[in-house]
Amino acid sequence: MLPKATHRFEEWFEAPFREEPSDSRFEVRRAHPSEFERLYDLVDEAFGVKRPRAVFDWIYRDNPTGLAHCWFVEEKATRRLLCQSAFWPWPMAHGLEPCLGCLVGDLAVAPDWQRHGIAEIRRKACDRHPLDAVRMRIGWPNQKTQAGYRKHGRATTTT
Repeated sequence: MLPKATHRFEEWFEAPFREEPSDSRFEVRRAHPSEFERLYDLVDEAFGVKRPRAVFDWIYRDNPTGLAHCWFVEEKATRRLLCQSAFWPWPMAHGLEPCLGCLVGDLAVAPDWQRHGIAEIRRKACDRHPLDAVRMRIGWPNQKTQAGYRKHGRATTTT
């Protein structure tokens, strides 16, 4: 069995990092587990489906691969959550070398803020975090995700 690359939540959450988005109306930051309920509400709102909280809790808090690593974009004036993304730690390797990896999960934008570049503000912050920048990612193979990755020149393959 290969050794596992560890990426503990605390290490990720506490890593020195401050992102100042180009638009001063917004703040980008990492979410603490005490804030996960806000994320769940946004995902429900964005997708128009109310998931049972036990399902959210399992994948975000009680996941056997570790706590979800989540990002927020908030409107500074109102503290309203506009965008969130979740990354679940996932075992990966390059050949026989273990790598930091994650399964990309819920990316949600408030319905009235979709197509306004909010997700791109969040993406730029994630990509500059010292630990997220070296993490390999896999995601669900859905058409929306594929189109988004192609749009931003981030797809390595298309199907």
